[in-house]
Amino acid sequence: MPGNDLLPEHHGTIITRTLQEWACLFPQDLPFRTVERLLSWQTQQPKVISRSEVSVLVKRHGDMIRAAEAKEVEQWEDQSDLSKFQVNLIEAKTPRHRAAWPIELTAAVEQALATPNPKAPEGVTNQDWQRVLQARNNEAACWPAEKLRRLGPEIQPEQTIAATDDILVRQPEASKWLTIRVARIATTKGFRYLSATGSLVLKQLSLMLFFCAGLNGWVTLLGYALPTSPEVLTSKRLEVS
Repeated sequence: MPGNDLLPEHHGTIITRTLQEWACLFPQDLPFRTVERLLSWQTQQPKVISRSEVSVLVKRHGDMIRAAEAKEVEQWEDQSDLSKFQVNLIEAKTPRHRAAWPIELTAAVEQALATPNPKAPEGVTNQDWQRVLQARNNEAACWPAEKLRRLGPEIQPEQTIAATDDILVRQPEASKWLTIRVARIATTKGFRYLSATGSLVLKQLSLMLFFCAGLNGWVTLLGYALPTSPEVLTSKRLEVS
């Protein structure tokens, strides 16, 4: 740990919580060898932590997260009255949508909107054009084309959106992978991320959907049917409303 030389005599290495967090976050994008060097530069101590210690920390913290996920599901299932359970969501903010068309097409969009029966110019998708027409017919009739260019899909009142995916994590053994299943629940009030291994994430997802949408709510599921082999990069999108 930083300042380890200032501590009295002790056995083993004492690693601060911040250093543990760095050691677990950096390997998401970098190999262990690079993480070892970066942490040495950051702490100004060449031997502050080794590659093997980084690997052990990542595995240990992963096990802690998996245990916390399982405990949370048990707490949810132990609720006597799920209808009164309050879901902790991260507060939703106004999304920043990507541009619907290149800036070069703005003049063509303005010209098209000036006609009696506007048609989408080439390069503008039908979905984006429908949002533009709807905005022009409502309170945004005076919006310039540049502002309309940043429109995007919005979560509707009483709608809950669930998105699922898989993350493949390389194991120490050759050709071994750990599959982490992740999901994101979003409503007009907020959102929350879920993660677990195996079928545990399905329990999380089903309980969260019940908490957010109830038995008769409007749920839109966005999922990806991913191949088992990480070398295959193609995917198929599945949408269920």
